Amino acid sequence: MKWVRKTLSSILDSNYRNIEIVWVDDHSTDDSFACAKTILADKPNTRLLVNQGKGAQSARNYGLIMSSGTFVKFMDADDCISYDLIQNQVMDLLEHPLSLSKCNWNHFTNEPGDGSHSSAQLCDHSYMNGATFLADLWNQNMYPLHAWLIPKTILTDGMKWDENLTQNQDGEYFARLCFKADKIIHSSGTAFYRRPMNENLSQKTGVDQVKSQVQVLQTYRSLAIQAPRASGMRGSFNCQVNNVAYRCACNKVESILLKQVLDMRLQGEKNYNIIPQSTRLRFLSALIGAKATLRIRSIYAN
Repeated sequence: MKWVRKTLSSILDSNYRNIEIVWVDDHSTDDSFACAKTILADKPNTRLLVNQGKGAQSARNYGLIMSSGTFVKFMDADDCISYDLIQNQVMDLLEHPLSLSKCNWNHFTNEPGDGSHSSAQLCDHSYMNGATFLADLWNQNMYPLHAWLIPKTILTDGMKWDENLTQNQDGEYFARLCFKADKIIHSSGTAFYRRPMNENLSQKTGVDQVKSQVQVLQTYRSLAIQAPRASGMRGSFNCQVNNVAYRCACNKVESILLKQVLDMRLQGEKNYNIIPQSTRLRFLSALIGAKATLRIRSIYAN
């Protein structure tokens, strides 16, 4: 409930006043819905909806259907934004209705802007097309979902969240959006992304989670094949494959999916660095190479 107050305060304190807030409660078990209802009670252009435990992607799709604004910004209940972010992003997109706007973001632990982590990335700039941006993004960069502002004009042809995914839903959704966009505009302002102390859903392991990652890779692969070779997307896609492969090789249960993952690699592309998920594997990889380490780890996992 503490984070709900901070999230809504950051939105309501925005210097862009023409805001519609669509709050979708996904069957929360605390007082979040009551808290939101109290805060938004006397605020114009607000809607409080209930999505009975159908999951985050379903809640976002429901909220999107029920929204009436020109632009969309997805936020979770513990995300915050700087006071000038929405205005800056709207101004950037007014003349580019088929583009997307992103911004810098920072982790926080207790208060937005507490400086607990800086997310400066090599792709913190604008791009003339989505393919070149994705090529850079897939090399160990990321933007949380509330760093983006999306014009509704680009949300056509069934651009919905995939409700079957259990992991990396954001990556899959925004990859499709970015590939479709005319430009990727980097706006000023900041998205504040809370780093929870407990286990993050994106870090959970298991066969179901890796199967979800494989589904996401299938989307990435389809986009990479369509992209011009000069964009670099194919090599960056292989980087994504390598990282999921290492995850499989690091876990005895998940290793059964290792061959399926490695078979997704696009041939004839640069082999980007794999990032091992344990100190021992990183050391072994440095000694004998990533490919040999994968083979050894998969043998011992079985």
